[in-house]
Amino acid sequence: MIGDSIVTVDKESNITINGKHYKGTMGLWELLTRKDVETKAIMESDLKKYKTFSDMTNVHLEDFEPGNDILIVCGPKFTKAISKLFPQT
Repeated sequence: MIGDSIVTVDKESNITINGKHYKGTMGLWELLTRKDVETKAIMESDLKKYKTFSDMTNVHLEDFEPGNDILIVCGPKFTKAISKLFPQT
């Protein structure tokens, strides 16, 4: 699961979330599975997909609930990538 959604992965490492299919790239897997991401491996398209995943699954929100505040974590993945996708106003 990611957030509040079931995720499946096929033999080619492609990802399905809520019935939508996405090509599993090295950068996307870096964002999905690592606590400290290697930013050189992450392309702009990977960040866009990760933001789409976050919006679909509410993984970036407290308690995975729409309308809740962004879950702020002081870990390296948050500071290197996630905080840039969801800037605080």
